[in-house]
Amino acid sequence: MEELPWDSAHFGFTVARIAGDCLSTEKLERALDYGKQTGKRLVYWSAPADQVVERGLLDAYCGLLVDLKATYAADLAGLVRYPSPDASARAEATVVPFRRRHPTPQLLALGVAAGATSRFHADPGINRETADELFRIWIRRSVSREMADTVLVVPGVNDPDDVRGVVTVRAAGGSGSIGLIAVDRRYRRQGLGGRLLQAAHRWMFNRGLRSAEVVTQRRNRAACRLYEKAGYMLREVRRFYHFWPTEGRLR
Repeated sequence: MEELPWDSAHFGFTVARIAGDCLSTEKLERALDYGKQTGKRLVYWSAPADQVVERGLLDAYCGLLVDLKATYAADLAGLVRYPSPDASARAEATVVPFRRRHPTPQLLALGVAAGATSRFHADPGINRETADELFRIWIRRSVSREMADTVLVVPGVNDPDDVRGVVTVRAAGGSGSIGLIAVDRRYRRQGLGGRLLQAAHRWMFNRGLRSAEVVTQRRNRAACRLYEKAGYMLREVRRFYHFWPTEGRLR
């Protein structure tokens, strides 16, 4: 079991994770019992999709299945399209890099929207505002280039502070990854999500990257449809559990 100092500081109590997957019920129970004895208030565990924790163990350690994490992947050469210089190409040009040193309030709000179906929001033991702040921090650290290599946005027409959509992108080795992607609810169903993805793919491809990856929640059907429509294939699904071993049984 590994303690997580950053998570512990953010939530204000001790957070840890259980390393390794495919654990037997007995090994998982021993790990959770250790967590209870050592005062770990919140414990994360990631498991393969086919590993279901027994109901009795969930009850004994106040456990919840908080996420089915889906990883999508694709070959960039198949994702990048070069449209002719028509209206669609001019529309795509409205996706631009965000170059300010600090995010605008709307950009922060989009970060929160991107995380609305996260495992932290699915856990009733975590305060909603504290969960929201995780994604504001993600946006701030993306703008500062700590958690992203570029932040691409769909700007408003007249107001420089108006940001209608955002996608964060990171490159590692020969692969690129999508971090956060969101569109303001006032501008949804206008193709902005697809436009943001295409701009992200172009950014990756122009830097010599060969593949793209994105991780989302299976319950976020809109995001899954967006990636599947763009050409991504589902590569892996994992179960994420949260346990509260010091809290006793669920009420």
